[in-house]
Amino acid sequence: MYYASELIPAKFLVLVAHFTICVLLLWNSPQSVKACLTQEASEEVFRIHHTQLVVGLSVSVGMICFELFIFLIGLTMFHPTSALLSIGCHASACFLLSYIVLDGWQCGWFWWIFTFGSVVPILNDSCILVDIIINKKY
Repeated sequence: MYYASELIPAKFLVLVAHFTICVLLLWNSPQSVKACLTQEASEEVFRIHHTQLVVGLSVSVGMICFELFIFLIGLTMFHPTSALLSIGCHASACFLLSYIVLDGWQCGWFWWIFTFGSVVPILNDSCILVDIIINKKY
């Protein structure tokens, strides 16, 4: 149980950081879309990219909330492999999303970050949750 003293706070902090960055990007989504498009982009292209970004960020926030809930009730709190995977994925997503905020980026990069930073950890935690429910290891 020595690992718990370092992994539990790290996972919590990285989850909260990823959640915060996603909410900030969602809050300022028009500016984020304008940053990834050229000046000559039409209004239709802007609306398409804006809708995609808002949907992606909303789903990402929901996944992070679900993962945080599963973590806080203690179901995945003491799985070191899951914690390391989650910390790595969410930390890299935080770094890359911060880069999106601070510098120019391509609109298609968000979906790669979304897949690696949100989908992979939630699938891992969902598998652990299913394993706990099936094997009744509360």
